Amino acid sequence: MNESWALYIDEEGFAQHWDDTMSAFLGLNALMEAICRIGMRVFPEPVDRLFCYQFGDGFLITSDFHEKNLSRAVLITISILRHMLFVKRVARACLVEGNVSDIAGCYPTEVRNQSDRSRVNLGAGLLLISPVLGEGLLRSVGLSKKEPRGPLFLVDSKLKARLPTDIELSDAEGGVISLNWLKGEPDGLLPLQQKAGLHMESEDKRISKMTEYLQTYTSVNKKWKSGVNNYLLRD
Repeated sequence: MNESWALYIDEEGFAQHWDDTMSAFLGLNALMEAICRIGMRVFPEPVDRLFCYQFGDGFLITSDFHEKNLSRAVLITISILRHMLFVKRVARACLVEGNVSDIAGCYPTEVRNQSDRSRVNLGAGLLLISPVLGEGLLRSVGLSKKEPRGPLFLVDSKLKARLPTDIELSDAEGGVISLNWLKGEPDGLLPLQQKAGLHMESEDKRISKMTEYLQTYTSVNKKWKSGVNNYLLRD
C-alpha cells in the first residue's frame, strides 16, 4: 500500500517562555500561521491539499495521497522552520511515511453517539478529542525522540533516495537523516514562501539568529547545542 508522507513538527523551548503569555505564544503562533498560510494560499485544493492536526505545541501535517517525490514535503517543512526563526523561535521537524486515520468509529458508545465526535459533552463539562491515529503519527513522533537532538529536520533514512538533491544532508545514527534547513536556497522554496506570504531572510541573517539563540538560551543541554553545531552551523 502506498502511504502518504507525515510531518510532525513541534516548537523547541516552548515551556521556558510559559511565564510570559505573549512570549510563549510567539513561536506557536508563527508555527500555526505558517501552516495555515501554506494550506490556504498554496495548496488549498485536491490533490495537493494538506491535513493538519494539533497536539499541544506540535502539529502533524499529512498529504492527501502518496507522493513519490518528497520535494514538496521538504519545502513545506523548511519554509515553516524559517518562518519561525524569523521571530527567534525554533522547532524540530520529523518526516516519515505512514497513513493517518480517523478512529472515531472505534470509540465507545458514549463518544460515537455524539453528533460531533471531537467534542463530547460531560454534563456541563467537555471532553475534547483529536480522533486521529495511525503509523504516520506513531512513526513521526517516534523519530522525534531519536538522536541527534536540537531544532533539526530529521527524515527516515528509508526515504533518502526520494529527497531533493540540492539540500545538504547528513547521515546520523539509527536510520536517521538530518537536512540542513538553515542553509541554502533549494529550488522551489522562494515561490512557495512568496505565495504563502511567509517571512524570508538571507542565509547570513538566519545563521546569525541561530547563533544568537544559542547565546541567549544558555540552559540548553550539550546534546542540543551539538545538534545545532554539527548539523546546521557547520561549514
